[in-house]
Amino acid sequence: MKGDSNKRNKNKYCCFHRDHGHDTDECYDLKQQIENFIRQGKLRHFVGRDYKDEKLKAKMEESSRPPLGEIRVIIGGTSTGQSSKVKKMYLKAVQNVQLSGRPLRMKEADEPTISFTDEEAKRIHHPHDNAIVITLLIIDYRTRRVLVDNESSADILYYPAFQQMRLGRDQLRLACSPLIGFGGMKVQPVGTITLPVVVGSYPQ
Repeated sequence: MKGDSNKRNKNKYCCFHRDHGHDTDECYDLKQQIENFIRQGKLRHFVGRDYKDEKLKAKMEESSRPPLGEIRVIIGGTSTGQSSKVKKMYLKAVQNVQLSGRPLRMKEADEPTISFTDEEAKRIHHPHDNAIVITLLIIDYRTRRVLVDNESSADILYYPAFQQMRLGRDQLRLACSPLIGFGGMKVQPVGTITLPVVVGSYPQ
């Protein structure tokens, strides 16, 4: 025990330290020792369910605290061939920290809600982080296995698919910026094109 032994409270006794000054159930060193033994698995038979429940409750309370703000690490990106002004605006948005008190963009009144029912969740192992893969109508071609990734900086259409859609190379616009993968490998796109896409059915 730390401190002058003559100044300790003689009415309190700690069995762990075998000395006066504080009660055993107040002993910080004893609690730390027990915590260490529990982490090492030495007190597995003595640790009750209540201890685990308390730990789980503490973790849940910690995770339920509201965040201080929002830092956008990846937010879409600029497409290839954008002007320097657009790139500067994008950079400004990336470096901005959105404080939680500020209002976010309000949802448009006529914007349809995308939701998934329990029926659609059948035969899916939970919890899951499956990608959303859908079928779209792109210039009158039913295009299957379209990966939806809102955080991608580019919408990629592979050249063989471009050819099968019977599009001409003269419809492509020049792409100045290369695509760069996580490994740092650069790929120069053949070009960029804007295509009409139908999602869902009329009127939404």
